[in-house]
Amino acid sequence: MLAPARLSLLHLEDDPLDTELAEETLRAEGLAARIERVSTMATFEAALRTSAFDLILSDYSVPGVDALHALRVTRTLRPDLPFVFLSGTIPEDLAIEALRLGATDYVLKQRMNRLAPALRRALQEAYAQRQRRRAEEELGLFRFVSENANDGHLLFDAQGRIRYANKLICERLGYAADELMRLGITDLDPTLQPERLSALIAQLSRGRMPPFEGINRHKDGTRFPVEITCAAVQFQGELLIFAVSRDITERKRHEAELARSHESLERQVEERTARLQQALQQLEQFSYTITHDMRAPLRAIKGFAAVLTEDVADQLPPEHRDHLLRIAAAAERMDNLILDTLGFSRIAAENFVLKPLDIAALLQEVIAAHPALQPPHAEIRIEGPLPLVLGAEAGITQCCANLLNNAVKFVAPGRVPHVRVHAERRGETVRLWFVDNGIGIAREHHEQIFTMFERLNNRYEGTGIGLALVRKAAERMCGRVGVESAPGTGSRFWLELHAGDGHPADFRIAASELCGGEAKHGDVTDAASDARAHVVGEVPSALRSVK
Repeated sequence: MLAPARLSLLHLEDDPLDTELAEETLRAEGLAARIERVSTMATFEAALRTSAFDLILSDYSVPGVDALHALRVTRTLRPDLPFVFLSGTIPEDLAIEALRLGATDYVLKQRMNRLAPALRRALQEAYAQRQRRRAEEELGLFRFVSENANDGHLLFDAQGRIRYANKLICERLGYAADELMRLGITDLDPTLQPERLSALIAQLSRGRMPPFEGINRHKDGTRFPVEITCAAVQFQGELLIFAVSRDITERKRHEAELARSHESLERQVEERTARLQQALQQLEQFSYTITHDMRAPLRAIKGFAAVLTEDVADQLPPEHRDHLLRIAAAAERMDNLILDTLGFSRIAAENFVLKPLDIAALLQEVIAAHPALQPPHAEIRIEGPLPLVLGAEAGITQCCANLLNNAVKFVAPGRVPHVRVHAERRGETVRLWFVDNGIGIAREHHEQIFTMFERLNNRYEGTGIGLALVRKAAERMCGRVGVESAPGTGSRFWLELHAGDGHPADFRIAASELCGGEAKHGDVTDAASDARAHVVGEVPSALRSVK
């Protein structure tokens, strides 16, 4: 809006009737105005300093006032304020001088019909001047920002003619600014041919578009990659394209290095996978060797020891009979160690497929298959309904059997083992608790007992593999295992697995998919190394025990 709904005018005039006449004339022409009249230079200057006005009206012949001085004061205090002389007479040379000093117009009192058009024109010119000044300030700010930017800036029209280029793009392309202005945008980007330029402008005219990559060509012919962001702007009725060009040479170099590193990593993964497969094959061969080559002589030792015990034990001195019994016991222990090691290897290498399982039914099967878990040897109580879990039947059976056998084994002499099994729902998982009345475990050994071949108490039989096998089976089913215990207070072992009651009975999922890659095949080779070293070491130690 060029003029406010109600104008506020300052009138330098000694005759109040002239002010009233001006106000009536403007009202008659549709310009509502509030006019404040002053008649001295002091009150004029004070009003300029303290009040806001849209326009100044001034008589040229106010007694005691230099009208041109009032004009100069106005231009000093309010340089954008329109100043119109409204006077009975004004010499032509003085009128010209007034216009030179910045007066907007002058109107004779004898021609009051010119007042409203003169004021409208003055207000319109003041508005246009303010807009030009604002545009110049904004343009100056734009140039300052653009010339100090870290990216190249180009402005070109719909025909591809360059209208502006900042200092950085000139330096980057090797051109002086005036040289660049004589070129077209297609001279700088060989990929931006006329057809593509037309499509680009059409898309930009419909709205913004994402950054894209292009090529800039240096004055010497060399090319380098850039990322370009464009926007369409309307300037004085003309469509212009503002482009920001960012040199991405370093980014491309890093991307190439990253791609080479990725290819190298892929090759390393393939090589390690091949070595892993070879290690798995070796593990299978090792397991076959243990099963057939090592257990065969053990069976012979056990068999001959049994024959000697049956045929000649009565004829041997007590010391020799003891040796014979120790040979049979050592062979039996070695056979159990081999079987447990093979069980661990099978669990570690197994690709489990998980499904909803009734844990209570599996526990009953385990108890029924192990006489040591039945009365009068032990009392095992399963409390409450147990929710379904996601697991592999072989893996869960192995975990439950080992945890229950462990619970009834490690009790004080003469004490009947009592084991209580119950479940706890924990969000999307189920935690099974195995609570016993055994001898308990010191806190510092809670983690140690789950590693292979760890035996804390040699007074109890065992191979030191059972709990390690439970942990491995739990991990292969995306679960966890742990213990809460203290010496003399019994133990509370727990097995945590994913809940299965939210799935249909025919639901199946690979453990590797559920775990998200948590099962690590590297554990298989580690297990093979540990087992190989330990079993080989156990052979002479087991045989030495007969001496």
